[in-house]
Amino acid sequence: MQIKFCPNCGNKVSPNAKFCGKCGQAFEQPSNVQASQAKAGIQQENAAPKSRPAKENSQQKISDLKNAAKDNQLTEKVRSSIEELNQQPEKKAKMLKIAGAVLAVAVLLFGWNWVSTKDYRQAMANGDSYFSQGEYSQAIDFYQKAHDEKPGDKKAMEMRTYAKDLSSYWIQINADEYTDSSLEIVKQLESKAEKIKDKKIKAKYTEAAETIRKTDRFELEKRIDERYTKANDL
Repeated sequence: MQIKFCPNCGNKVSPNAKFCGKCGQAFEQPSNVQASQAKAGIQQENAAPKSRPAKENSQQKISDLKNAAKDNQLTEKVRSSIEELNQQPEKKAKMLKIAGAVLAVAVLLFGWNWVSTKDYRQAMANGDSYFSQGEYSQAIDFYQKAHDEKPGDKKAMEMRTYAKDLSSYWIQINADEYTDSSLEIVKQLESKAEKIKDKKIKAKYTEAAETIRKTDRFELEKRIDERYTKANDL
């Protein structure tokens, strides 16, 4: 909006005049008004971020005070309980006896469990050692001993079964005499290996299968089987 009259004395002025020719009143042009308003807006925006952290800090302080109050209440309850026990020696002595008895029982149970399973753990360790070396007969004996120390133990029974199974295969491998064709024995070993999750045990079955694959008997039976299959296809 352009100024036509001086707001101070009412003197008529030109549209673009910056001062009143009569009283000297300075006029603020529209562009200056907009710049002033823009400057004020920027100042408000700069002030806003400062107010937000101040509010957040205030809320954090309130939260900290609440937590501190809760902690003080807990501390006060503990202190009150201790003072109450100190004022009642008989009750305090009884509580200490109960705590001591519970601790003693826990220690005895832990100690007894450790001692009672010592032979079992040693037998399992020996069995695992012989198993990893492929000495399955000795492994079977120690797994059996572990089972005797801890009847019904699933781990001992499982490892004893694997040791017996692998032992029977290696007896056939060493004697070069199989209960079935060497091709079929390899299929059995590979099929069992696929179902085993334990890598150590799985590797033992795979090892037995690979050993048979390298024998002359396996190569001969393989060639015969291939010729037989080819003849039937014709």
